[in-house]
Amino acid sequence: LTAAFACAEEHGWSSISFPAVSAGIFAVPLHICVRAYIAAVRKAGLSKVRLCLRDQPVIDAVLRELKS
Repeated sequence: LTAAFACAEEHGWSSISFPAVSAGIFAVPLHICVRAYIAAVRKAGLSKVRLCLRDQPVIDAVLRELKS
């Protein structure tokens, strides 16, 4: 994620849309994926980051992490 955000910044983009990549697959627990995902989003120097989520368990996990 951080490389994608850096690329967006290099191109002068102020926003980006990003899917929940690898959330819960490859035997990585969902909460660990979400924690890393949200940490990267929070560090991004972009004015808007759209999180493209489609599965309810991922949506719920992201919402919990955003509240923490």
